[in-house]
Amino acid sequence: MLFKPIIYLCILSLILISINILLIKQLIKIYKRDINIKKLNKSYGNNNLFKIEELYFLIKLYADKGIYEKAIDTLSELIIKASKSNNKLFLEELYCSLGYIYYKLGDLSTSILFLEKSNLINPSFYPALQYLRRIYLDQNDLIKLKDTEEKLKNLYKALN
Repeated sequence: MLFKPIIYLCILSLILISINILLIKQLIKIYKRDINIKKLNKSYGNNNLFKIEELYFLIKLYADKGIYEKAIDTLSELIIKASKSNNKLFLEELYCSLGYIYYKLGDLSTSILFLEKSNLINPSFYPALQYLRRIYLDQNDLIKLKDTEEKLKNLYKALN
């Protein structure tokens, strides 16, 4: 009789450990993004009307509120600034964000274009691969879906 509660406790413990690992990975991602934003700000200079970090958070706010056209305009401006500083690590996230916004607008071909640009900069950039997977699944493009899932599977294996 004591055996069942112990099993449930072990399962619950494993679930909590998995959640903690995912949270730690997300915190590391946020930390790296913040470092990239600070590097980009430093390399671009502080004499801007808007700092890079402010523009990035403005984009997130527009996207959260569904003001996609403003988010696209601001992202395009930020991509130009990031390209001038040659910060490829931050560009992968910007292109991915632009791809996601076009996905939300229903423009899948443009979304794929920007997500693939992100993927060209960093072939193992997880968010871009996840969005591409979702689009290929929606389009029932089994060949590209299989390829993207294989990349995600290899990325997962590499992380564990």
